[in-house]
Amino acid sequence: MPKLNEMFKTFTAAVFSAVFTACANAQLTPPGDLCCNLYPDSNYGGTPKSVCAQATAGDKTFLLKDLGIANMVSSWFCGRSVSYDFCTAESGDCAGENGISGAGYI
Repeated sequence: MPKLNEMFKTFTAAVFSAVFTACANAQLTPPGDLCCNLYPDSNYGGTPKSVCAQATAGDKTFLLKDLGIANMVSSWFCGRSVSYDFCTAESGDCAGENGISGAGYI
């Protein structure tokens, strides 16, 4: 299985209202409700790059290579109104071992 920082090339944020999994690291400053902070190092280390969707945007896709951080994301912290798919391919195919999905904090 590839390292996390090698597999995430796309980021999709969809706004929805539901209960999300909680983030255990209380020392972090939460990102905005529609944002994710993407960190270059594991355990939220390094200077994060923040990516945000707009409330009216629905699904929003970010190509990390366009943000200058392709193959450089090792950890992330997402806002309470975000669901995400990190995919290995720019096509957005996250099925099986092609990606990972999750949601922001409560």
